[in-house]
Amino acid sequence: MDNSYQYETEIDLKELLYSIFRKWRIIVVCGILCAAAFGAYKYMDARSASTMEAFEDQVKAYEQSLVSYNNTMEDYDRAVEEFETADTELEYQSERLEYFEGLLEDELRRIEDSTLSSEDVANAYMRIEILREFINECESEVDKLEAMKAPAEPTAKEPEYPTLNTSPVKYIALGLVLGVFGAAFVVCVVDLMSDKIKDIKDITRRYGLRTLGEFRNDGKKVGKVFGFIDKLIIKIFGHESLISEDEAYALAAANFDNFELETPVKSVLITGFADDKKLEALASNMKSRTKGDVEFIYGKSPVISTETTKSLPKVDAVVLAEERNRSTNAGVEREIAVIKDMGKDIFGVILV
Repeated sequence: MDNSYQYETEIDLKELLYSIFRKWRIIVVCGILCAAAFGAYKYMDARSASTMEAFEDQVKAYEQSLVSYNNTMEDYDRAVEEFETADTELEYQSERLEYFEGLLEDELRRIEDSTLSSEDVANAYMRIEILREFINECESEVDKLEAMKAPAEPTAKEPEYPTLNTSPVKYIALGLVLGVFGAAFVVCVVDLMSDKIKDIKDITRRYGLRTLGEFRNDGKKVGKVFGFIDKLIIKIFGHESLISEDEAYALAAANFDNFELETPVKSVLITGFADDKKLEALASNMKSRTKGDVEFIYGKSPVISTETTKSLPKVDAVVLAEERNRSTNAGVEREIAVIKDMGKDIFGVILV
């Protein structure tokens, strides 16, 4: 008999996110611890000898840059002052040039007067030569001053005094983010690698078994501190218990009665990797709530219990009772193989 099962596991993103959010306390604690570690590292590093030496080197470099900047600005101020002085000097030299040119014109008109003596004419020519030298000198100064341009503004910027960053805020924020995402990643990997059964679909789809009932107790698994966050997460992801535990037992019994009409049985073994108390409560409720005269016995999984294995030949059918986040797919597969090898039918499965 071939007891192998071919099943391709599909990743349910919603359930994966639910598993991550349900571990929010661990994730937050990891984020806080990582933030504290990063903050402490930054605090100690900011006060280390190497950091202080580097800061002192930055201060020295700042002082050198400041001296160079001040020298540049002094040169610029000097150039601006010279340019402003040159503008005043240009106005003065222009007035001198105009004055000497006027005197030259007067002298040139005098030598045209025929009444002047030869001595006066010679003196006039001498003055004309002197005036022309003055005019040439003034014109040279005017050209030189007019050629001067306003000094360009310096591109150098005043250096900023270095700061010793001792605040660990950025490192704390970085540590918090890395811690939270790192912890969430680990939780995600662990959840994906886990073989534990989290939903009734993990059994029914993989092994082709019918569902008799499912108990949801997520609503009860809330922390005493910040329990409202757990309840909110459970509600958002649709894991709140919509029916009471008593109603869940009643539905399981009703499903058994409906399916039992197709294949009448007299004795049923309830077994699986669920807790002993849950197996006992399930057997007791099924016996009191089902119709007909069906005997329900219970026992640990035949994979781990010799007594249950001995009881298998005495019953007509088996009901698997598996516990969420406790039973594993590998364990259920071994259970089914043992039951099938004994020639017993599996009536259905209940997830508690």
